[in-house]
Amino acid sequence: MTRRGATGPMGPPARLAIGIAAIVLSGMSACKSGTTPPVAARDPLADSADQVFYHAKSRVTDHGVMKSELHADTGYFFDDNTRIEMRVDTTYFFTVTGAPNAVLTSREGTYNTRTGNMEARGDVIVTGVDGRRLTTEQLRYAQAQNQISSDSPFVLTDTAHRHTTGVGFTSDPDMNNVRCLRECAGTAGVVNLTSTPPDSAHHAGAPATASPKPGVHGTPPSAGAAPVSKGALVVPHPSVGTTPATTPRASLTTTKPGASSPPPPAPRSP
Repeated sequence: MTRRGATGPMGPPARLAIGIAAIVLSGMSACKSGTTPPVAARDPLADSADQVFYHAKSRVTDHGVMKSELHADTGYFFDDNTRIEMRVDTTYFFTVTGAPNAVLTSREGTYNTRTGNMEARGDVIVTGVDGRRLTTEQLRYAQAQNQISSDSPFVLTDTAHRHTTGVGFTSDPDMNNVRCLRECAGTAGVVNLTSTPPDSAHHAGAPATASPKPGVHGTPPSAGAAPVSKGALVVPHPSVGTTPATTPRASLTTTKPGASSPPPPAPRSP
């Protein structure tokens, strides 16, 4: 005696179960052979920010006068929109008359809307309208003092081929006067080394002139020479036909051509 359903065609329940198993197996095979869909990386700043702006722009003013303008690829706003964390930052500085002064670029930065202060970090480059270029890894801008500063190593170059390096500096945004704080070195302008020919009118019986001190040669510094003093160096505009000089490792102050600088020392009396 044979039980019903043991042999012969399969009934509807059996066919349904086999179909479901086939679908599951085919799905598993597709998952193994295919690639996993990409998952977007989480942005911790975006998760915690009050607001997120793309292509953000902010202006820094002082009594109605625009001091600088900040541009960022992405801006994250925190603390009731008083702190902005910026990514791919570009800052434009202006003079009191509104003329362009300098441009700062960096990978990221922080701007405080209450104080107007800003900090730039990562591949910081400041370029002045006269061609001066300063590079460092970290830089601060203080609106009240209209000053940029850093505690990090920096390199300063200009169109006169002057080259200054050091650790830490303070300066105005257009880099008219840059003061190096530590380990200052580099090429600091030019010094006139042209010596004065002997006086042909000098003859026997004439009063002898005082000979120069050892180590001192040539004429007194002119308008194109660089007066050097211990502990600091002021670099005026270089003259033509002169040779570069190397600065001592001391506190260094460079002055852009056209800016105010100390007068050259008076010539020695005979």
